[in-house]
Amino acid sequence: MSLLVVGSLHLDVIVRSPHLPILDETVTGSAVDYVFGGKGGNQAVAAARLGAKVSFVGCVGTDQFGEVLRKELQKNEVDIILEQSGGRLIAIEIKASSAVSERDFKGIAKFADVVGPAFKFGFVFYNGSVVLPFQVGGRTFYALPLSVL
Repeated sequence: MSLLVVGSLHLDVIVRSPHLPILDETVTGSAVDYVFGGKGGNQAVAAARLGAKVSFVGCVGTDQFGEVLRKELQKNEVDIILEQSGGRLIAIEIKASSAVSERDFKGIAKFADVVGPAFKFGFVFYNGSVVLPFQVGGRTFYALPLSVL
């Protein structure tokens, strides 16, 4: 099964405190945790863990929190669609294999056809060690080693 999830993605900020504050009370926290969250992000990860091939569309910043979110999606093999300023789209697919073939770009090629001129690049990250170009539907896509991240 293939799914496209469009939704929110964020880090939940969890502060540990001795008790819940009452109205207007300030409580000092003893620790803070940042946990992957967002309805869309949670749905995408859950579906991927159940075996679905999942792509995720949402907004992610370029700061350290955005990096944590992208890594969590990659760890769970959720494909990512990035939107640059100006509306150009980059499709990223993560593959847990050390081999890659033309058929691994089928979803990215279909996405490129659907979004038309908004499509900019498509990459498949894999466990290999070399950058490999692939021609699919008149477009050039690249397989990139995960080690470049």
